[in-house]
Amino acid sequence: MERRRHMDVKGRDRPGRAGIPWDSVRHATLVATMVAVPLIVGIGTGHDSAGAAATLGAYLWTIGHITNPHPIGVRMAGATALLMGVAGMGGALAGRHLWVLLVMLPAWAALQAVTETAGTALRMPAAMAALCFLLSAIGGGATAGGALWRGLLVLGGASWVALSEMVFHRIWRPPEVGTRDLGLAELAAAWPKSRGYALLLILPTMLSAGVLGVFQISHGAWMATTVLRVLRADASVTIARSGRRIAGTSGGALLAAVLLGSERRAVTGVIVLAVCLAAMQIVGPKRYGIYTFFLTLLALDLTSVGQAASWHLALTRVLLTLAGAALAVTSGFLYDRITRPREDHAADPAGPSTTTRGEEDPQGGDQD
Repeated sequence: MERRRHMDVKGRDRPGRAGIPWDSVRHATLVATMVAVPLIVGIGTGHDSAGAAATLGAYLWTIGHITNPHPIGVRMAGATALLMGVAGMGGALAGRHLWVLLVMLPAWAALQAVTETAGTALRMPAAMAALCFLLSAIGGGATAGGALWRGLLVLGGASWVALSEMVFHRIWRPPEVGTRDLGLAELAAAWPKSRGYALLLILPTMLSAGVLGVFQISHGAWMATTVLRVLRADASVTIARSGRRIAGTSGGALLAAVLLGSERRAVTGVIVLAVCLAAMQIVGPKRYGIYTFFLTLLALDLTSVGQAASWHLALTRVLLTLAGAALAVTSGFLYDRITRPREDHAADPAGPSTTTRGEEDPQGGDQD
């Protein structure tokens, strides 16, 4: 009996056996703790909002590399942090001036489209930078000086977790040097093929951001972020992602409403951040519904730092997610109707279609 119990315990750590991935849990907990450090410092020094801005950069840097199977090289880590800083500064300006939002948003959406088409390691960092741009526009924006300060905070938070991750993997030791190539040549080659997809992302995202900006709807950028994260060139993929995002957002918002409606303490926000980010890393973005559950809880927690918390914020998140998903699905259907005849005409009538619409993402499937 004792021998069997000993074999069972050993079997849990063997490859291919069901069990708790302890190595993943330890790494996810360590990363989540490092991401929470800027928030802890901000709360401890009485600069809650500054801590939240730096934590946003650290969080998005982490999510930007969550599916990368290799350690991140210095060049890739630096490029990601710089993208976050520029996005944070531009978003803060865009929140104050609508014309800045409408000018800069197409550039971020186009960057997301071309990096997704190229499929390089810069794909997720670019997508998270576009997300950072929109999230930084929430709260009414800032003056030029305030926008620069926010950009530096986001850059600092991203750089902090990047350095922590690089030290953890000891990337300076050969031969494991990590992902160094930014794939700029691949991006240039992918641009002609990505123009249609870029237009698909740009138009509905600008429509949602423009309408919400004109009417000054609180946290309206959440609708535009939903469009960017669920919209794909294949309408069926967009529908599937929208359904999982709505389900995950609703569940996460329900729990967040309970937390936001109760008396909040500073330590509660830090714990929620660390637990949700660790869970997101362990669950992985392929389980998009569960992943979005923790994402929503974390986003609402981080957004409420330094502000008067209310359960209404959770309701706003759900409503804007529903609106964004509806716009994404509608745009996807229209794009499908326009492009499908061209693809059918270009395909070989004597053989199977060569289109790659809806093909599984080789770098990790669904993302946020």
